[in-house]
Amino acid sequence: MDNYIKFNQEFISLYAMPINYLTAIRSRHSHAYIRIEPDPVVAAYVEGFYLFKGEFNDQSIPLFNDGYPSLLCMPSSESISFTGTRQGEQLLQSFWICGNILQPTYWHAESINGSILIVRFYPHTISHIFGTSSDFFTSNPVQNLTNLLEEESYLQLKKTYYASQCLQRQIITIETFIKTRATETVPIPPILMDRLSNIQHSEFLGNRNITTAIHYKWLQRSFKKYVGFSQKQYINLHRFLEAYKELYINKEHPLIQIALEVGYYDDNHLIKDFKKYIGTSPKAHFSR
Repeated sequence: MDNYIKFNQEFISLYAMPINYLTAIRSRHSHAYIRIEPDPVVAAYVEGFYLFKGEFNDQSIPLFNDGYPSLLCMPSSESISFTGTRQGEQLLQSFWICGNILQPTYWHAESINGSILIVRFYPHTISHIFGTSSDFFTSNPVQNLTNLLEEESYLQLKKTYYASQCLQRQIITIETFIKTRATETVPIPPILMDRLSNIQHSEFLGNRNITTAIHYKWLQRSFKKYVGFSQKQYINLHRFLEAYKELYINKEHPLIQIALEVGYYDDNHLIKDFKKYIGTSPKAHFSR
């Protein structure tokens, strides 16, 4: 597996930001990351393992989540970074996790060199693994893993993970940890899983007249129960991610064109979402 750790340098600068990690995964830009399929035993809990080359030098960059809670494993056991929000700063350790909706949150990493492993969980499984409620991340979308684990379990995981420089062994360590905690199957209605998957596609987002045979009240209850927030919020998150991706790649395209292509009614709605999620306008953000 270690032989797979080769990166196309053309994509490194393009996707070397947390929000773009997610847009890269969404767009399946496989040159930007290495995806490792989870062991079948944990595949019901983990959507995938993603390895990104992390190179951050004293800069603040947007942090984002698309509804799939993610555990970020930093290159070193001593890695320290922090997030900044309107509520203040939060120190992050070598293992931290984010979920729900972040508005707006910036990650500051003074110096992180090496590969960052991201473990993406299915939305409905994170509460089972860590013994939390489905809305655990509502009040604080970014958490150190120490907040979810008893000290002994955390220290053992950290010691075992960082004792190995081999990616395969590190992934096995995470999978073993999940197996010991996920002792029961966590069912989710297949029709809801299909809905989650469909919303992530640009064809769905670009069609503002989507009809469905699924009862809207059932969807409301199911999204809240399994995802932690509403279907409308989930659609808005993915519409914004799609717009962000297109704007980053096609900066010369008119804002109104991209807004309409991904399902916004006009560019003003896209600008409002940018300020909501990122804290600034598209023009100001991409001109930095």
